[in-house]
Amino acid sequence: SDDDNHWHECDCGDKKDVAEHNGNTPDCIHPSICEDCGKELEGVNPDNHTGNTEIRDQKPATEFEDGYTGDKYCKDCDELLEKGTVIPATHQHDYDEDNWESDDDNHWHECDCGDKKDVAEHNGNTPDCIHPSICEDCGKELEGVNPDNHTGNTEIRDQKPATEFEDGYTGDKYCKDCDELLEKGTVIPATHEHDYNEENWKSDDDNHWHECDCGDKKDVAEHNGNTPDCIHPSICEDCGKELEGVNPDNHTGNTEIRDQKPATEFEDGYTGDKYCKDCDELLEKGTVIPATHQHDYDEDNWESDDDNHWHECDCGDKKDVAPHNFVDNHCICGKEMEEDSEKPDDGEKPNDGEKPDDGEKPDDGEKPDDGEKPDEGEKPDEGEKPNDGEKPNDSDSNNNSSNPEQGTPPNTDANSNIEWYFILLLLSAMGIVLLTYRKKEHEII
Repeated sequence: SDDDNHWHECDCGDKKDVAEHNGNTPDCIHPSICEDCGKELEGVNPDNHTGNTEIRDQKPATEFEDGYTGDKYCKDCDELLEKGTVIPATHQHDYDEDNWESDDDNHWHECDCGDKKDVAEHNGNTPDCIHPSICEDCGKELEGVNPDNHTGNTEIRDQKPATEFEDGYTGDKYCKDCDELLEKGTVIPATHEHDYNEENWKSDDDNHWHECDCGDKKDVAEHNGNTPDCIHPSICEDCGKELEGVNPDNHTGNTEIRDQKPATEFEDGYTGDKYCKDCDELLEKGTVIPATHQHDYDEDNWESDDDNHWHECDCGDKKDVAPHNFVDNHCICGKEMEEDSEKPDDGEKPNDGEKPDDGEKPDDGEKPDDGEKPDEGEKPDEGEKPNDGEKPNDSDSNNNSSNPEQGTPPNTDANSNIEWYFILLLLSAMGIVLLTYRKKEHEII
């Protein structure tokens, strides 16, 4: 077969019983099939429902509730064939036509059962500055007043005619309904003809202008002044007003170098000081130009004085200057500590029963009178110092006793000698302590 016919065919290709297909009409569940050869000629036709139908969702009406006839469905393919219709409730509506019900968009008359009729959109006016929008049918207020919509009634207030020297005014436009200012008026120029003195400027701190005798101004502009410097104030280029005094810190150019000096071998030079030629102010100090001499310090030999030592160049310049530091009476520079002429000897005897003041120098080898201080400033004979803790020798005692002016007590008995022995022993110990203190003090210095 093909799309149109069917036949019987020999292996050689010869055909017999050639005839058109004989098919049924397809419906919603059955395709078209040739009754002779069984070939499917056409698929199902979903729009051809041949019979078997049923009604679904039908509902009887009550007094206050509508009923429904039900929907018609094909039982073969389950397709909805026909929608049903509403069966009105048996209730008789009584709409209150004297009163409207409404929402934001519509109004209507309504029965007690809730059914509505005469449903329509509101029909309101355009609101203006004193009238809101009201629906003409149901009376509902739809929108408040619009303060920007002024529909007519206006008046002009505060108008004023011009005079020769005084401007007039056209007046302001007001809404008579809401009293709002709708439009500002304009100035009516005075009839006076201005005569500005353009050869002379008027000015204040900020601006300058040309002014008429009537006080009117034109050409008002800010001052146009230069930047003040150390000799020039700021002057407005237009009106000539002095805006600012000279600025002593603003030097704009002209400078010169003064007091410059070249360096020599042994004398420093100087680059010179920078001065403003306009105001003669010193702007910048110069710097020292070192002498060309190269120092050659003799570091193998020290120079010194009583207090310090140093290395010295032939030109006299010094370095490594430091105070003497004596170790075992010798300094690193080779200088030896000198004997202190004011140091008391160990065997020195002060006044009987008194301690000498710090730094006080009693005479060596002399016995002071009872209650008297030894003479200050006398140098003791270095050969006359007695050994620490020993009594002076007999010859010294005899010599001292032969000199009554020295006030040495006579050696009359043993008790007197023992007293002097302990006095000398005590004074010798004090002398040793004082000498040691002075030595350490000298080393620290």
